[in-house]
Amino acid sequence: MNLMLNTVKIRSLFFLLITFLLVQHIPSKAQSQSTTNTAKPWTYWWWMGGTVTESDITWQLEHFAKAGLGGVHIIPIYGVKGLEKKAISFLSPRWMEVLGIPYERASG
Repeated sequence: MNLMLNTVKIRSLFFLLITFLLVQHIPSKAQSQSTTNTAKPWTYWWWMGGTVTESDITWQLEHFAKAGLGGVHIIPIYGVKGLEKKAISFLSPRWMEVLGIPYERASG
């Protein structure tokens, strides 16, 4: 009985010690706010045939930031059927201008 009581005490102390050590490594709110965007998760951002607008880009970037994402990888892919007239030609001067919008928002 005495041996069993000592075992319970030792396990309890061990558990408390481990818990204390783990709690010491949880970052405080101030520390977590200083996390850089490069340390946060990023996402792929598919641009469907260049049918993007400045307001859509701004809206999407705001939602990415609210979700805690640190950045995006823009991937232009094929167009959207029915929106061909709205598509911006790939690598045209206008497309390059629109591509620069996320970078302006990120650095501003």
